[in-house]
Amino acid sequence: MRHEHGTKELTQAVLEGVAFAFGDCQQVLLDTGAEIDEVSLIGGGSKSHLWAQILASVLERPMIRHDSPEMGPALGAARLAMLASNNGSLEEICQRPGIKEIVEPNLNMYLSIDRIRNVTEDSTGTWKKIFWNSLFTNNKTSIKFFSISISTASFS
Repeated sequence: MRHEHGTKELTQAVLEGVAFAFGDCQQVLLDTGAEIDEVSLIGGGSKSHLWAQILASVLERPMIRHDSPEMGPALGAARLAMLASNNGSLEEICQRPGIKEIVEPNLNMYLSIDRIRNVTEDSTGTWKKIFWNSLFTNNKTSIKFFSISISTASFS
């Protein structure tokens, strides 16, 4: 970025940086043997189609946007509390919200996505691999529903 770039470019750069951080997290999960069936975007930031498109493109997988997504984080916490207090079965408590839209990845959006990842890996890869490998074992985990929640001001 240069000093002549404005708010729009800075906002996009921040969103892309966060998306690439989520991409790193996704890779760590996959490296541990986890299987991610689908990814949902919840919280206030999920109101933005642009944010969903950036995430879908960086993660290279469809991004599911749900009805009433702003309720997702609070509803998830309430569901966990209900489960912890044995107030119903998993099937009764954790019913899936309606799907508003599925945003497909636009692989042309980031023609140099692999190059960006390689630069990041070159600069931070060594310490990241040591750190993450010390946290996770190779136990195979299946992740049925992976949600990304970011509370933000509205952006377009």
